[in-house]
Amino acid sequence: MDGATLTYAMREDVNLSFLQLTQHCETVVACRTAPLQKAEIVRLVKETMEVMTLAIGDGANDVSMIQMAQVGACCQSAGMLCTCY
Repeated sequence: MDGATLTYAMREDVNLSFLQLTQHCETVVACRTAPLQKAEIVRLVKETMEVMTLAIGDGANDVSMIQMAQVGACCQSAGMLCTCY
């Protein structure tokens, strides 16, 4: 799902349907989306499903998503250094 489609899926009138769809997935991967869109996905899951969330990112554009999750990891390519928060 690209950023434009995600903008539609996260609208208040359809976001619960989007969330129900994701419940049939083992993993949800957001790429080519705005940093705040990634954070919004994590917030929706965390607040609606009352589950623990994990966000894994590889750069500065993932900071808001990582901070929104209860567990966050940032993996950097220089020797694959991984920091967990």
